[in-house]
Amino acid sequence: MSRSESPLVKLRREEKEVRKGLILDAATALFSRLPFDQVGMREIATEVGISPAAIYRYFSDRDELFVEVLCREVESVYDRLARVAEGGEPMLERLATAYVTCLTDNRALFQIMTYFMAGGEIRAERLERFNQIQRRLLDLFQRQFPGGHSAARSRLLAHALFASLNGVLISFLNYPGREAEERRSHVVRLAKAVAQVFAQGGR
Repeated sequence: MSRSESPLVKLRREEKEVRKGLILDAATALFSRLPFDQVGMREIATEVGISPAAIYRYFSDRDELFVEVLCREVESVYDRLARVAEGGEPMLERLATAYVTCLTDNRALFQIMTYFMAGGEIRAERLERFNQIQRRLLDLFQRQFPGGHSAARSRLLAHALFASLNGVLISFLNYPGREAEERRSHVVRLAKAVAQVFAQGGR
């Protein structure tokens, strides 16, 4: 806060952040319950209890709001994964299992990530924020590969592992005709299998 900021200006700024957080909470809750294409500014506004026009005081467009939700949710996943990566073996298996479990438990994040990975448009001014959050996850995966690789090789392996785990989630998390717990268990088993392959091939 600037030293010249008055108490009233500070209060207004804090109130704006609180309202912005409520909008993000509402969007996250809706993504947890509804398909991605059924969540728009009108639905989010109704969830918060404000007019759709009021949302545009805090977010310039839907693109900005969705990227903000993505970044906030990925931050929480990153913190959880970073704790997993602090120790214990087999490391890749533990990390892969934690990753798919996080996205299984966080349907909002899974839906938004799937949307953007499948070709959702991101404006240039939002793209760098999106790339930053993706790089943090990839950095975490890259650090788990054994020494002896060049930086380019370990980065390639991190990309391949990240893509493989997301492929497992997209292919089987919502597989029709199976109970939720059965799908969850299968996703975890596949994540372990993928991690084992990378652990052997990454040496």
